[in-house]
Amino acid sequence: MFFQIGMGGLSIIIVIVALILVSMLILKISLVLTKAPEKRNMKWVALSFLIQSGIVAFVSAPLLLIGAIGGFQYGPPVGLIIFTVIFSGFIVLHVINVIHKTGPRRALAITIVLILPISAAMTLLGMTLGNMF
Repeated sequence: MFFQIGMGGLSIIIVIVALILVSMLILKISLVLTKAPEKRNMKWVALSFLIQSGIVAFVSAPLLLIGAIGGFQYGPPVGLIIFTVIFSGFIVLHVINVIHKTGPRRALAITIVLILPISAAMTLLGMTLGNMF
């Protein structure tokens, strides 16, 4: 059946949603702590997070596709995950710098803190997709 999820799958989806919400909160707190000069209100933070999540999802598309066809039965490919995290982090760094005008050092600090929960959510989503279909 389509989208037949047991309690184990449902708890993983709850963890994914929690990771995404925590990531948005981390972005807001990071922008306040680094004293970003522009666009710190929640509307811009949510829009910025949506753009960053879309970019990470686009870069993570190979992981999501491999997970959807059940390729993570023996664990995810570590090399592909490392490449995805580094490439996504580089792009997110520039997106944060362009939207919030924080400067490269502050944007790097925000990216280091922010990329881990987003990448974990995308990896968990890829691992869960194989069990959902």
